[in-house]
Parts: sequence; C-alpha cells; structure tokens
Amino acid sequence: MKIVMTKKLFVLILCFITWKVVVSQNGNDISERLLPLSALMDSAALHSPMLKFYNADILINELKVKSEKRDWMRHLGVEAGVKYGLLDNVVFSSYFGANMNNFNSETRYSIGAYLRIPIGSVLDKSAVKMSEQEIVKAEQLFERTLQELRQLVIIQYNNLIKSHRSLIVRSNLVATYEAQMLRAEKDFTEGNIDVSEYARLNEMYTTSILNLEENKVEFNTALQILQETVGVKIDIND
Repeated sequence: MKIVMTKKLFVLILCFITWKVVVSQNGNDISERLLPLSALMDSAALHSPMLKFYNADILINELKVKSEKRDWMRHLGVEAGVKYGLLDNVVFSSYFGANMNNFNSETRYSIGAYLRIPIGSVLDKSAVKMSEQEIVKAEQLFERTLQELRQLVIIQYNNLIKSHRSLIVRSNLVATYEAQMLRAEKDFTEGNIDVSEYARLNEMYTTSILNLEENKVEFNTALQILQETVGVKIDIND
C-alpha cells in the first residue's frame, strides 16, 4: 500500500507540473486550469484520513499474523540441571555384643531435562486465520472507501466547473444590464422612456447583481469543498 501511495505522489507531482504549463496557455475556462481529474482523485486518496486509517489497520493485522505464527515458540522450552550434595549414612553394627556406629559420606549428582511442545498452540490456527480475515476486511473497506472518494471528487469537480461557467454567464448578464441601464438613464433623462420602463430595467439589473453575488458564494463554496477533499490548494488565478 505504501509503495502505491508513493507512486501516486510522484504521478501527482508530475501532473501538477504539466498542469502549470497548460494553465499558462489557456484562457478563462476553469476546466483547463484545474488539475486533471485523475490527479485530483489521487490527491484525495493520498490525503484521506479514512484511507490512512484502513492502511494502518492492514499493517497492524499483518504484524499480528506474523506474531501469531511465532507465538507457539514461546511455549517451547528445554531445561537441564546438575545437583550434588553430601549424604551421611549411619551404619549400626554389633560385634560380640558391642554396638558400633559407621558414618559414610557420599556425593551424589543428578541431571534432568524436559521438552515441552505446545501441541494445541501448534495445531490451533484460529488466531492467525482471524487476523488474516481482518486484513481482508480492512482491504475491502479501503477499496470501497476509495471508490466512494473518487465518486465524490468527480461530483465536486463537475459542480465547481458548472458553478464557474454559471458565474461567467451571470457576469456577462450583469455587464449587459449595466450597459442597458446607462442607456436607460440617458433615455429617461431625455424623456424617451417612462418611469415604469426605467424601473423595470433597473429591477432586472439589480436582480442580476444579486444572482451574481449568490453565484460567487456558490463557486467559492464548491472550490473550498473540493480543496478540502483533495487536500491541496487549487490556484485558479494564474
């Protein structure tokens, strides 16, 4: 998993360099000024806390499997020892009606050994199998989360493009109404249009400004959400 992440980081850096070149050659179309969608998805995967969590969980369970496979060796033991000491023997004997005591000293040595093999631990593989299944589970969660994350980036990417294009349209509409208002003010002063027509044009101009401001908020929100998901700052001002 770490090797894959490292390769993705390299590809992401390469895509970023290429993107900077493309941006300098294109106009105001934000789709041409954003990082490629694939690079944004890789960046989101690289910075995702949930994917990092699952990746760590996989590593922990892999270590558990290795530990469980070696666990039975802790119960395997060999012991040996030597013991020695003096033993006093008292021998009682009787000769011709007289008692005699005979004391003998001996040195005795002993050595022993044992070998304990945990047959149950050797044959029982349930702990290892459980840890292996935990790895499979974590890998599946990783892949599912990655898929959901990629889908989320696609949605946010397209929402940002849609919001930006709507922003351009509404900016042009405001410019159009602004030009009409300049002409309407002149015509109204000269008496060429009445008050109702002037009020109607002024209302349309005001509404277009309000819509533009609302669209700016939507665009900034879409941009910030995408940046939060992919984990990098998206500079669209170059």
